[in-house]
Amino acid sequence: GVGEVATTDSSAKSLYRALTISINKKYKRSLQIQANYVFSRDFSDDDNERDPFTFRYADINNLDAEYNFSDRDQRHRFNFFSVYNAPYGIQVSTIVQVRSAQPDSVPGRGFGTTIKRNTIRKNNAFTTFDIRVSKSFKLFDSAQIEALVEVFNIANSRNLISIPRPLTFNFDGTVRSGFGEPRQAQLGVKVKF
Repeated sequence: GVGEVATTDSSAKSLYRALTISINKKYKRSLQIQANYVFSRDFSDDDNERDPFTFRYADINNLDAEYNFSDRDQRHRFNFFSVYNAPYGIQVSTIVQVRSAQPDSVPGRGFGTTIKRNTIRKNNAFTTFDIRVSKSFKLFDSAQIEALVEVFNIANSRNLISIPRPLTFNFDGTVRSGFGEPRQAQLGVKVKF
C-alpha cells in the first residue's frame, strides 16, 4: 500500500495595487536622468509560495483570518539614476535607491489572539547611494581602455536586509546574515576592442 501522500493546492488569495510615477529626461548630450516612485499595497492570506510545506497559520481551515499585508509588502520604493557626460570625456553615473520597511508579525501570536499577522514593520528600510566615475582613452583605431572608480553605499547606510530568527553566528561571534553591504570602493580598468 501507499504510506503517506501529501497534496498541495492553490487556495490562497492575494491583491497587489500600486501607483507608479516615472520621469525619464535627456538634456542634450550631457545629462540623462531617470527616476521612479512606487506607492503600493500588497495583501495576501498565504505567503508560503516558496515553501509550501510550512504552515504558519493560526487556523489552516480559515485563511480569511490571515488576510493582511503580505511578507513582500513595501509601501514606498524610490529609484534615481543619472549619467552625466562631463568635459574631458569623463562620465559620472549615480544610482539612489530607497525602500520602506517590510511587515512583520507580533511574536507569540497564537490561538485566540486578535492581532493579525504582519501588523508591525521590520527594521529593514533600505537606502543606498552609489557613484561611478570613468574616462575612456583610445589605444588603437579599434581599441579603448576605460579607467573607472566605483563607490557603493557612499553614506555607509546600515541596511538591515533581513532579520534572521534565530540569529546565526560565524565562528568569531559575528552575525552571519541580516546586514547589507557597508561602503565599498573599487578601481577598475576595462579594455574594449
